Amino acid sequence: MNDTRHFALIGLARFALLTALGAWAVACAPPPTIAPATADPLILSATPVGQRPMRAVLGAGAAWVANAGDGTVSRLDPASGQVTATIAVGDPTVFTARDECTGGVHSFHNTSFEVRQCDVPSAVVVAAGSVWAAKNEANALVRIDPARNAVIDTVALGGKPWALAATDDAIWVSDYDDDALIRVDARSGAVAGRIAGLPHGPTEMAIAGDALWVLTSRSASVTRVDPRSGRVVATVSLAARPTGIALVGDEVWARNDEGTMFRVDTRTNAVIGTFAAAGGEGRPGIDLFAPTAAGVWVPGIGLRLVDPATQQVRRQIDLICYAVTAAPDGTLWVLDIMGRVLRLRP
Repeated sequence: MNDTRHFALIGLARFALLTALGAWAVACAPPPTIAPATADPLILSATPVGQRPMRAVLGAGAAWVANAGDGTVSRLDPASGQVTATIAVGDPTVFTARDECTGGVHSFHNTSFEVRQCDVPSAVVVAAGSVWAAKNEANALVRIDPARNAVIDTVALGGKPWALAATDDAIWVSDYDDDALIRVDARSGAVAGRIAGLPHGPTEMAIAGDALWVLTSRSASVTRVDPRSGRVVATVSLAARPTGIALVGDEVWARNDEGTMFRVDTRTNAVIGTFAAAGGEGRPGIDLFAPTAAGVWVPGIGLRLVDPATQQVRRQIDLICYAVTAAPDGTLWVLDIMGRVLRLRP
C-alpha cells in the first residue's frame, strides 16, 4: 500500500472515530438545566459503606445506612461522617439458597422493581429511640439498640417488608407483593394492625399528621391512607411508576420513572401541577429528595436545588447521586454513584 493511500485511510478512520465519539457524547450527555452548574460544594466526608447501600437515615445520634447486598446496617458519626459500627441484621444468602434471586442488576430493565427482590435489609428507620431494619429473608423487622449497636428484638410481620416510615409511636411497613401496609407499635414492638387491599405495589411512604401517603408503584399512583381507620382516602394517578416521594409544605411531590415530578395538594388530594425533574438514578425505591428552607434538593445526574414556588432550578451541583437527606445543621447526606455516603456543606 502506498503512503498516500495509507495516510488517507488513517484519516478516514480518525474521522469516523471522532464522529462516533461525538454522537456518543450527545446521546449520553445529561439533560439541559435551567440554572448553570456550580462548583462542587465543600465535601466534608466521603465514606464507603457496605454492599448496595440505601439512603442515609438520621436519628438516635447517628446516620444509618441499610446495606441491601450484605445484610448489614452501617452507623456513621454525624460529625466525621465515618463508619463507627456495622451491625448484622439479616442474611441475603438465604434468598440465593432458595433460588429466589433470578438474576443480577443487569437482568432487569432500569426501572424494574424486581431487581430489589433479594435486598436484605431493604430499609432502615429510627423510631422511639430505637433503630429498625427490615429482615427481608424472614419477613421480619429487627430492633437495634443504638447504645449497644446490637439487635435486641425480632418482629415477625406476616408480610414482606419493602420500605419503612415512622411516627412517634409506630413503624409503617409497606408490603409490595401483597398490596398492604403493616403497623408496628414502636414501643412494644408488636404488630398493631394491617391495611390490605391497596392499589398494587406499595413502596415508599411519607407521613403528615392524619395522612399516610404511599406510592403504589405498580399502579402508577400515590395513595392517601387514614392511618387511624385504615381507609383509603384517595388515589392519584402519576402516569408512570413512581419511585420517590416527599412532603413539601402543603404538597406531596412524587417523581415517576419517566422523570416527571407530580405536585399533589394535600388539602384537596388533587394534582395541581407537574414539572420535568429528569429521572431518578439507581435502583427503584432508593430515590429520595430533601426539602429544606432553601428549596428541595433533587438527586439524579446532577444534584439540583428546586424552588418550590416556581419549580425552577436554583442551583445544580455536578454530582451523580441516588438519594439526598437534609440534616438540621444544614449539611446534606448524599448517596453517590460509587456507593459512598457523602456529607456536603452546600
